[in-house]
Amino acid sequence: MTRRAARESHPVSDNDYGADQDGMAGGDAVAAMMDQNSIDGMLGFATLALDDLDVGNGINQLYDPKSVPQLRNPRLEAVVERMIRSLKNSLRKIASDQVEVILNSITNQRCQNYMESIALPAVLAVVRANPWGGSFLIVLGASLVYSLVEITLGSPTKGVGAAIEGRAFTAIETRIARRLLDAIMADAEEAFSTVSPVTFALDHIENIPRFINIAPPSSIAVTVSVTVQLGDMSADIEIVIPNTTLEPIRGALNQSAGHGDRGSGNMWSSQLLEEVQQAPVRLSAILQEEQFPLGRIMSLAVGETLLFERGPEGPIELRCENVPVAIGRAGRSGNRVAFKLGAILPKAASHA
Repeated sequence: MTRRAARESHPVSDNDYGADQDGMAGGDAVAAMMDQNSIDGMLGFATLALDDLDVGNGINQLYDPKSVPQLRNPRLEAVVERMIRSLKNSLRKIASDQVEVILNSITNQRCQNYMESIALPAVLAVVRANPWGGSFLIVLGASLVYSLVEITLGSPTKGVGAAIEGRAFTAIETRIARRLLDAIMADAEEAFSTVSPVTFALDHIENIPRFINIAPPSSIAVTVSVTVQLGDMSADIEIVIPNTTLEPIRGALNQSAGHGDRGSGNMWSSQLLEEVQQAPVRLSAILQEEQFPLGRIMSLAVGETLLFERGPEGPIELRCENVPVAIGRAGRSGNRVAFKLGAILPKAASHA
């Protein structure tokens, strides 16, 4: 039925006509704000060339197989930062050179997408996590391995050659890489121990990504990207931990910073208590306090005597940073004035 036929079969009142006109005006306003390009952009179908199409926007994310939600986990980030600090010291022991370790990113992506993006050649180490019952991957760039070999042999890092795809690592290169892997696993094990006891052990080393199976291809994994700077050379280390491996400790990782242990757990609180107990404070013994007019204080002269009501044998109040903590009496010990503790004031009285 057309609009005209509908109007003829159902007479329209003046009020209905006004409402219809307002609705048309509102539609025109929306159309002015939302043209076809804007709608396509919101849905993720921008009117661009196919090569420039951004499939990561709008509703297109709902069915894009490569789209992965990037959710932060503060406790996991704290574990990674702790591992990076330890790894910096470990690399200095291995390389004996100026070393910097920089955390680039912590992202989520599917295992298959990551495997397809690995730059070869690279050392691909599969590590078992016990008792979690899963595995994860450590990827060492070839330039990092070559640089460590040069440093071990006493050569500077400036002359490291380019990596040749398809060339297998030599025995000495594999041995140097193994030393680095042992350091990474030890530092990661120590960092994760603040969340859950775990032992990391090297399962095997591969050179071809398609031979690696740490999780189903569509599984989501946490990818930690780290840049290592050795002198004038920089290379990447990447650690890929599938969510299936982290599942046994998911509850501990999701705990907020205010619940459970944080950082080094009980060690952190013990260290804080030790530092607080070593903080210097001022302790004062107050014999008597009196109030005087300001004019009297301004007229004080040298040799003048001030009289207090309390005698020298009266009780003395002991204050810590101007907070009363105890009461006692004054005395003498050798050539020094002494204070004999009589009573500890309650906390309520101390803060009154």
